[in-house]
Amino acid sequence: SNSFVRDLQYKLFTQLILLSLFALFIFSVTYLYFRKQLFTLHHLSHWMGNYSVEKFQEPFKSDNTNVEIQTITSSVNKMVEAIDDYRCQMEQINSELEERVETEISKRREKEQLLIHQSRLAAMGEMIENIAHQWRQPLNIIGLAVADINMKSTFGLLNDKEIENNTTLINHNLSFMSNTIDDFRNFFNTEKESEAYQMLTREG
Repeated sequence: SNSFVRDLQYKLFTQLILLSLFALFIFSVTYLYFRKQLFTLHHLSHWMGNYSVEKFQEPFKSDNTNVEIQTITSSVNKMVEAIDDYRCQMEQINSELEERVETEISKRREKEQLLIHQSRLAAMGEMIENIAHQWRQPLNIIGLAVADINMKSTFGLLNDKEIENNTTLINHNLSFMSNTIDDFRNFFNTEKESEAYQMLTREG
């Protein structure tokens, strides 16, 4: 009976050791399997943390054969690809908008320059018209004075007094015409306007 008990104990001990080794093997295999999956997920998490829309990044690659891990990896790569496509579209849209803005600014500047040129031409035309209006009477007086000198010279009626009177009349009207030019020049001179305004301000 003692030998029977020893044999039974030996068999139980042996089975217990085998069962323990089997359990340790299963635990080791399970640990290594899940460790591999977690390592892949950790690597994927690190890759996503380093992702930036400002720089190009290669798609995430893994040799893990787990279906779930492959699905997650594929989904992440598709998401990143969609983000990159969206970024490229936004960059293209921004570039087109910048070109349109520059074109519109250039067109507006051209229109402004054209308006300024047209306003200057209009102002010059108005100024010339006003000068012509101011010069009309002096030119008539000068023309009459010259005609009077020619007529009296022809008939021998021209004397020093007549020459002096007509010369004075002509010089007076020429001075008036010259002053008219100066008045219009000063009127269109912005520096003269600012100086006159400053003088008036000081006097006030």
